Amino acid sequence: MWFLAQGASPDLKGQVESADELGQQGARNMLKSIRKRWETRKRYRRFSDMSDWQVAVLGIFGFLVAGYLSFALARVIPDYLRTANNLPLYRWGWRGWLLSAILVVQGLISWAWGTIAWRCNDIIRDRWFK
Repeated sequence: MWFLAQGASPDLKGQVESADELGQQGARNMLKSIRKRWETRKRYRRFSDMSDWQVAVLGIFGFLVAGYLSFALARVIPDYLRTANNLPLYRWGWRGWLLSAILVVQGLISWAWGTIAWRCNDIIRDRWFK
């Protein structure tokens, strides 16, 4: 403890250690509480079983993720294809293949979140406007 090194009374040492222990115990209890609430949460089999606000939040998040990833892909893919078409496969090396794998994964993630967002859009449209 920094204040003990600066000449504070040694009888505070026991109080500080117990305060540290209380802080750690409180943090453990908080994490246990969060974990218990996560494990006992209500689970939905389908998106249509969720409430409107849950579907809306999920849809908004999906549109944001899909939009961001698609925007990033749209800026990178033309240069990638131009380079890939001018370079034979045997000269790509591990970096070229790694870049290809990263772009494929990013495309799949964008597609998945876009599909989730579109499904949430359909659910909200059916509930509110039909």
